[in-house]
Amino acid sequence: MKILFMSDLLPYYKKIFSEELKKVGIKNFELSDNYSETDTDVEFIIYSPIMLGGKLLKRDFSKFKKLKAVLSLYAGIEDVIHNKTLNCPLIKMIDKDGLTNSMVEWCLAHTLRFHLGIDRHIYGQDGIWRHKIKPPSAKDRIIGILGLGELGKSVALLLSQLGFNIYGWSRTKKKIKGKLIWIHGASVGEFQSVVPLIEKYEKKKNIAQILITSNTLSSSKVISNYKFKKVVHQFFPIDTNFNTLNFLSYWQPSLSLFVDSEIWPNMLSNLKKRKIPTILLNARITTKSFERWRKFKNFSNFIFSKFDLCLCSSLKSKIYLKKLGAKNLKYFGNLKFSQSEFENIEIKQNLKKFIERKKVWCASSTHDDEEDFIGIVHKKLKHKYKNLLTIIIPRHINRINSIKFQLNKLGLKTHLNEPTKKIPNDTDIYLVNSYGQTKPFFSLCKNVFLGGSLIGHGGQNPLEAARYGCNILHGPNVSNFKEIYSYLNSQKISFVVSTENRMYKILDKLLSSTNNQRNIKKKLNNVGQQILKNYLKEIDNFLK
Repeated sequence: MKILFMSDLLPYYKKIFSEELKKVGIKNFELSDNYSETDTDVEFIIYSPIMLGGKLLKRDFSKFKKLKAVLSLYAGIEDVIHNKTLNCPLIKMIDKDGLTNSMVEWCLAHTLRFHLGIDRHIYGQDGIWRHKIKPPSAKDRIIGILGLGELGKSVALLLSQLGFNIYGWSRTKKKIKGKLIWIHGASVGEFQSVVPLIEKYEKKKNIAQILITSNTLSSSKVISNYKFKKVVHQFFPIDTNFNTLNFLSYWQPSLSLFVDSEIWPNMLSNLKKRKIPTILLNARITTKSFERWRKFKNFSNFIFSKFDLCLCSSLKSKIYLKKLGAKNLKYFGNLKFSQSEFENIEIKQNLKKFIERKKVWCASSTHDDEEDFIGIVHKKLKHKYKNLLTIIIPRHINRINSIKFQLNKLGLKTHLNEPTKKIPNDTDIYLVNSYGQTKPFFSLCKNVFLGGSLIGHGGQNPLEAARYGCNILHGPNVSNFKEIYSYLNSQKISFVVSTENRMYKILDKLLSSTNNQRNIKKKLNNVGQQILKNYLKEIDNFLK
């Protein structure tokens, strides 16, 4: 058997080929890189492209009458696949120990070259120490790889192990070894509640990928900020039979997790047909939604029975879900008690310094009529605390002008959250006019009022503020998070206020107190970790 190398790599491959051919019982063979037009005994060709004078050298394969196959080296086959003289099978040759590893090393070297700015040190040896020039960490650097074949995947794997954020593109779908977990939540709040779960499954070797779907653009932006390595995001498909079947065929999840109260009939039905385990995670059914579902008893029984497990956020939700037809129900507590391991809070230094000089409290997620209430309390407190600053973060920023007008009518000086503008020292109300700003202000304020609770809205989730060690004030209308508030009230972490005088008295006591609330974070963390542990145990049962 004669093997011809149309390549300059024979010296490298001669020993390797000889050993491998002998292993499979082939003893009579000839390896050569010399041939003539009369050399018709060649059965196999090892091919790699060669450039002459800036042009690709065209090969004539028609001369080799006994040719059985051409084995192509290097990336790409575009230069040979269109060769009209090729009348035998073309095989892509994979050399992981040689070519692949060499290419991986080459890509690694040049990635680190540009990442660390090596050229600057090599060509800038002028005796000046530029210690202020510091490259970002690998986790803060994004690397794109065009093509996820054997070489691309190998490069991506190595660079991801070094901590780089890898994004890859491929013309065809690539199946990653391991299991795919699919998590669906409507928007930002649902996603953030499952971040601790995602952090845990990111570390598990048997989980290859985590698909996150949502319904809002804002959630997509928030998800991208977390820099997860295994997470990919797309929007939830329109809930038709055709769309959901295509979605499941493409992703083929090992497990599906629906967060909170996301119910999509066609998707749930097709998940059941495909025998994909489905869990309703941190399941929440309000009294209002329960009454709606109950009007369609047969349909609700049909839908809710599709879930293999419902991990309920409250005992009330557990009761409601059972009446609606859910079968396997468990309650360990609200998953929102668990805390993300990673917090990335950016606060403008001028704002931070300004707030630290003040007696400060915060009113978050406020609704119409609640701002007037807050403004009156501020005026009462101002008589005692001359250096008082109240921060208001409205639920809907489109109301910002009307809020400012209301506060000005009360004689209060307001300042909009504009980082480039200097904050006047006599500012009464710092008015936040952008979304996603609660964490920075909760980290700076130890006393927080949560809105939607003085009106019939049902209140806001208090756990985020509590995790930052904040004392929480709220109105009596907290039906959406009744069990959470009951626990926080029992631990003297939160306080009910229904009148301006009551809020004044509690805030006065809290503002004048030197007692810190470090134990709040510890209490919640212990509760959250136990809930998370129970959730993980139940989910893992479906991943075995």
